[in-house]
Amino acid sequence: MKSILLPLLTSKKKIKLTVPGSKSYTNRALIIASLCSEGGVIESPLHSDDTYVMIECLKTLGVKIKTTKRKIFVSGGLLSIRDKKYDLFVSESGTTARFLLAACAVIPGAKTLRAGSRLSERPISDLVGALKDLGANIQYLEKIGCFPIEVNSSSIAHNRVVLSSSISSQFCSALLMIAPTLKEGLNLYLKGDLTSEPYIEMTLSIMRDWGAQIEKISSYHYVVGKQHPYRKRSYVVEGDFSSACYFFALAALKKNSIWIRNVSLDSIQADRHFLDILKKMGANYKEQRGGITLKGKNLCAAEVDMKNCPDQIMTFAVIASFAKGISKVFGIESLRYKECDRVKAICEQLKKMEVEVIENNDHLTIIGSDPKACEIKTYNDHRIAMAFSLASARVSGMKIEDYHVVSKTFPMYWEELEKFV
Repeated sequence: MKSILLPLLTSKKKIKLTVPGSKSYTNRALIIASLCSEGGVIESPLHSDDTYVMIECLKTLGVKIKTTKRKIFVSGGLLSIRDKKYDLFVSESGTTARFLLAACAVIPGAKTLRAGSRLSERPISDLVGALKDLGANIQYLEKIGCFPIEVNSSSIAHNRVVLSSSISSQFCSALLMIAPTLKEGLNLYLKGDLTSEPYIEMTLSIMRDWGAQIEKISSYHYVVGKQHPYRKRSYVVEGDFSSACYFFALAALKKNSIWIRNVSLDSIQADRHFLDILKKMGANYKEQRGGITLKGKNLCAAEVDMKNCPDQIMTFAVIASFAKGISKVFGIESLRYKECDRVKAICEQLKKMEVEVIENNDHLTIIGSDPKACEIKTYNDHRIAMAFSLASARVSGMKIEDYHVVSKTFPMYWEELEKFV
């Protein structure tokens, strides 16, 4: 696998940049526009591997989609596609796999969903079980609880279901997004520890923007009204906070100042909360001129719970390894079921950097020290590549193996990182 040798990021000037659109919003908008009979226009979308996979699967199903640099035009009509066999490859895109699986339960045809090697190992049984409880006809084709899966139903008969929410909030989002298409609406009850709740709020927000009526009884009970289908509209995708977090963290690590123009403190994206974690570690931030400015100071160790923004746990782990003192991060359980076992990956790669890290069932302890350069194994995980690249703010000679994995969500990441050289 090819590696990239990162330059030492020495620039002290104030950095200004724009991050791409949110993957989470883009893929949700693609599903909703396709379930809308008249479609819609998605403005400022993310163009990446994950959104490309979603678009190609929807095209395979018969949805007409046209893409330009700044817009995606979706014809809609997913509910009235031809009744025939469809073979869909969701690659390693978790959002495509989960959202499309639920959508396939309410559209015509015999749909087979196949996934890449890692996604084929990740559990899907909670979502499949919930869809079956609602009346969907679904079969596993190989290993029970995993892709590949065949879906033969074209409608759902029931309107009440209980779903385990401890593995992924995407299971809940998948069910919510198809709910406006159901004749009797949906009563959705969640059980177990709630993971990444802000992503559920994101789903509710975009559904309402497209005309759905939803009542949140509690964080564990949602009611989606019947006979309120999605309506055509133009939808503007927010800048991606997940992408922005790497540069905010980099500025905090370098004691630099950065301004990112297309993100807002009003955002309900889960990773918005990472700014508060950086503040706890010594940085300051404020909303300014249509963006957010963050200024780094001396990093201090911190104890944080990141259950609601788990995608940035690796980012925290890397910068905490440079902070004097003992840091702890809780809420790590869901990381074991991501693109790789991210808990294992964090520990293995930090130890290669000669950082002491202690793994517990529900948290990691990181002893701040003087990390050393090494070659980082990415496990085909884009977030490992981006998180560990931050060490090049302090350490010369860092290498990132298989660095092209960032194309999953942020194809221009390395070009943006060069602004800090």
